[in-house]
Amino acid sequence: MPLPVPDLLSLPVHVVKGRVTDEKGEGLPGVNILIKGTQQGTTTDGAGAYTLEVPDTKAVLVFSFVGYSSHEEAVGSKTVLNVSMSVDTKALEELVVVGYGEQKKVNLTGAVSTVTAEVLESRPITNLGQGLQGAVSNLNITQGNGSLGRGATFNIRGNTSLNGGSPLILVNGIPMDINLISPNDIESVTVLKDAASAAIYGARAAYGVILITTKSGKKKDRPSVSVSSIYTSNRPTSRINFIDTKDRIAYMNEAFMRVNGRPYYDDIKVAAMMAHYNDPTKPQAIIHPDNVNEWTGVANTDWEKILMNDQYPMHQHSVSVSGGTDKLDYYTSFSYLNQKGLTNRKLFDEKFNRYNLMTNVNYNILDWFRVGTKISINNSNKRFPPNDPQFRNSFPEGGTIYQTNIYSTQPLYDPNGKWTHEGSIHNLAQMLSE
Repeated sequence: MPLPVPDLLSLPVHVVKGRVTDEKGEGLPGVNILIKGTQQGTTTDGAGAYTLEVPDTKAVLVFSFVGYSSHEEAVGSKTVLNVSMSVDTKALEELVVVGYGEQKKVNLTGAVSTVTAEVLESRPITNLGQGLQGAVSNLNITQGNGSLGRGATFNIRGNTSLNGGSPLILVNGIPMDINLISPNDIESVTVLKDAASAAIYGARAAYGVILITTKSGKKKDRPSVSVSSIYTSNRPTSRINFIDTKDRIAYMNEAFMRVNGRPYYDDIKVAAMMAHYNDPTKPQAIIHPDNVNEWTGVANTDWEKILMNDQYPMHQHSVSVSGGTDKLDYYTSFSYLNQKGLTNRKLFDEKFNRYNLMTNVNYNILDWFRVGTKISINNSNKRFPPNDPQFRNSFPEGGTIYQTNIYSTQPLYDPNGKWTHEGSIHNLAQMLSE
């Protein structure tokens, strides 16, 4: 006897209604809801609400949404089924949502690069430019002339206009000179390399964007104190081969003969200079017999050995305190940097000091209400020997210390026992005598 065929239209239908929300309790529109094992389902509306007919109370509903963890819920006898979905952090690391769709992160790394604190902490650096050197592709870093406290300049993917083009630099969302920040306080550096970032940050970001995030405490983390000290010694990569008196006489006489038809030094002066060149125990200057203030330098002076050191030290110290509870996280740090100059410390007191104080505190008053503060205090001072306009004109910071009338025939002191009165040494003598 054949079994009766049930009338599918007469089977009872179970209607389930509900709302899908995120972690903040706000409705999620466009969430996919499917009956497990079937293709039957629906999506949530703009407020996160949905209505779905299920043929069996034993059915299981599967909730899925981009960037959120999938969620399953048994229907049972429920007629109202509300679901709260949580963000899937792992999925967000692998999937990037852009303005025109979505793509895998591996396909986006050509335009975005990130450097973490571990990379910076492994290098003995004084500014961020030194830490990023060679760490980010297509990021061009110029360290300048190497003077104390001199920061770096940045360029992404080369100059794109006649006037060059520097990237927009934001520290915690605020434009700031990153050369003043202690590298120890930086959590991550993200470089946006293409002009598409201008769609978010405006025309100023046409040459790329460098986003810097400073460190902060972690919740449910016990108090932690970190102390670091770095001592380094620097030395010039190249030295100036200073011309000696014998060669200077030959070059000056050759030049004047070609231009004026006569030598720069006459035979009497040449003989006197060479006598002093061969016998350094003799006086370093020839005094005119009729005028004691008129004299000719006959020394063979190596000014580089007199005015510059072979090496110069640098030390940097940093201390930080961080931690947090269920509602509070905090991070506070203090850094100090001291650099000595390359010039002779017996003659000059060239140095650079930088002080950095940063505090980052956040507190959750309620689950949905959070307050925080970020305070950054940066101070630096530099002594370029010494900080005086008259002296600086003779020793420009961007040039060399041999700029004006310093050559091998000039002795360190004149016949009266004073500093040589020509050019830069004259200015130096004035400063030291005050």
